[in-house]
Amino acid sequence: MAEQDYYQVLGIGRDASEAEIKKAYRHLARKLHPDVNPGDKQAEERFKNIQSAYHVLKDPEKRKLYDRFGFYREGMKDQAGQAFSGGGFGPGQKGGFEGFDFSQFGSAQGSQGRQGNFRDIFSDLFSSFRGERGAQGGFGARKTKGADLESRIRIPFMDAVNGVQRQISVSRQVNGQGTAQRTERFKVNIPPGVSDGSRIRVPGKGHPGQGGGPPGDLILRIEVEPHPHFGRQGDNITLQVPLTFEEAARGTKIEVPTIGGKAKLKIPPGTQGGQRLRLRGRGVPSRRKKGQRGDQIVEIRIAVPRLRDERSKEILEEFEKLNPQDPRRGLWS
Repeated sequence: MAEQDYYQVLGIGRDASEAEIKKAYRHLARKLHPDVNPGDKQAEERFKNIQSAYHVLKDPEKRKLYDRFGFYREGMKDQAGQAFSGGGFGPGQKGGFEGFDFSQFGSAQGSQGRQGNFRDIFSDLFSSFRGERGAQGGFGARKTKGADLESRIRIPFMDAVNGVQRQISVSRQVNGQGTAQRTERFKVNIPPGVSDGSRIRVPGKGHPGQGGGPPGDLILRIEVEPHPHFGRQGDNITLQVPLTFEEAARGTKIEVPTIGGKAKLKIPPGTQGGQRLRLRGRGVPSRRKKGQRGDQIVEIRIAVPRLRDERSKEILEEFEKLNPQDPRRGLWS
């Protein structure tokens, strides 16, 4: 079975201190906890992974075994002395695996399952020692993918709607150990329809791997600047539009701005303040449903006129007599 790189899971270097391990775990645990991401199976799986990684790396003895062999199983800590005391694998060397009970790592499916797991353990173990011998006769380091790198980028509202290409600067590790950093500049494509808080993965732009392993990815967290008129609810654009008392009462057609230009909107007679009218297909391109867009929701606001003379008051009083209504009827029932 393929082993996860626990350092990559927590987004830390292999030389991370205990305090750095704890800090990385707490940060990810707060972000990925199921209570914060209800129904998100991917976040739930990542939460389980960081728990497993922290369980091993916070314990110095477990971490030592994990660093040495590239995997950890419960029971290795207790039997490490007798299992790996000699530290050698060549002819005539003492130690090795003599006296080490691997049966505890088997599955509950019978001997065939135990043998399968047994082979997996040996495969993982010896993969840690594969590679070309160096000048001292040792083996090369195990290839591991570099840690992901997270950065933030702030973009205007309309760039989030339409998509944009931006040049960014990030600091990446030079050798995957975190001992040196270099700043790199490159262009990234922001797809149409991203929203505030969206995450975009840029493959291969994270920290470099170890032992010739591939680099990690860059995770861009999007921050969208507010627009002076438009709002957003999912893929829908929202807009508040004022109407005069006469327009709302009699009904009319008006022009309203949309993210794609002007559009005609029909106002039905008797339209009320707070009523929401819909312009279909005038919203944001959907990232989940290719080729589809949201709608524009227009919320009506009634601009109440100021009466400037007695004649205006008389006309309004006459209007109320001809059109009697009690807008507060039923309020206390």
